[in-house]
Amino acid sequence: MATIRKKPTGGWVAQVRHRAKNGLPAISKAAVFPRKADAEAWAAKTEADWQTMRFGGSPNILFAEVLERYKKEVSPKKRGWKNEINIIERVLKTPLAQVRLPNLSELHFQEWANGRMADIAQSSVRREWNVLSHVCSVASKQWRLLPENFMLRLDKPNHGKERTQRVTDDMATAIAYVAGFSLDCLPVKSTQRVAAAFYFGLETAMRGGEMVTLTWDNVFLDRRFVHLPDSKNGYARDVPLSLKAVAILKLLAQVRENERVFNITKGSLDALFRKLRERPDLGDVHFHDSRREALTRLAQIYSPMELAKISGHRDLRILLNTYYAPRAEDLAAKMDG
Repeated sequence: MATIRKKPTGGWVAQVRHRAKNGLPAISKAAVFPRKADAEAWAAKTEADWQTMRFGGSPNILFAEVLERYKKEVSPKKRGWKNEINIIERVLKTPLAQVRLPNLSELHFQEWANGRMADIAQSSVRREWNVLSHVCSVASKQWRLLPENFMLRLDKPNHGKERTQRVTDDMATAIAYVAGFSLDCLPVKSTQRVAAAFYFGLETAMRGGEMVTLTWDNVFLDRRFVHLPDSKNGYARDVPLSLKAVAILKLLAQVRENERVFNITKGSLDALFRKLRERPDLGDVHFHDSRREALTRLAQIYSPMELAKISGHRDLRILLNTYYAPRAEDLAAKMDG
């Protein structure tokens, strides 16, 4: 609380003292002023600063400075740091970044989200939302720059419609043809290795990011599996290999240049695949569709628990609702035995 008292020698002493509570740190400050009005004004401002976490820092900084600090101190520690930094860079170009912390509220984040949803899919906005929300959480709980995470007051955008794109044999063949890939030809070009990765995904249900980081010391052809020491969800797993997957790896082994099995970066994988799919007969196929297609096919062989072990999913609902996409005619055929 704030107290104002007159000094016997003249002037006024303003003091603000609070114990730590509700996540707010303890505070004990005092100052002397010649006039009582000045002492009261200082006490009121100090109280307000404590309530909004502004004391002891830089209260009048831009949200952009918080984003820059997060980008420098927090993002590099994450597995998907490159994508996260790209998201932050985009936010830095928006009006949200130019709002000063004392003025920041949930309304600014809602305006940002509304603008993004006019440009990109809801699922993409949701991913960016999650990054921003964690920025605010760190700024509030760790750095004491915000009184709270304002985004928690808002409704997060919906996931939107999940993709149901299947990869037909004709699509896969077309991708291989455009890339110049086949099991009879050494994949010396990057585009050939991209197609090899796509086919490998159809056989193993591995993510693109897992393939580009796969190293030869984690490949066990004699036992027909690859080991992923660090997957997207932070857990290691072993992925069984079909005979075709083994054949692809043996082909890549013949053009081995370093420890990376596919010898290509995630950025190049994404960019080159976008070029490969420019053919009109490929429709809206994405590289990640190979994972969904593989899981749908593997679901006919394995139980849900076995499938989850292969895919790395720890939530069966996500596995079934997002990735398992059987055709109605296939399900109908099962009814007839």
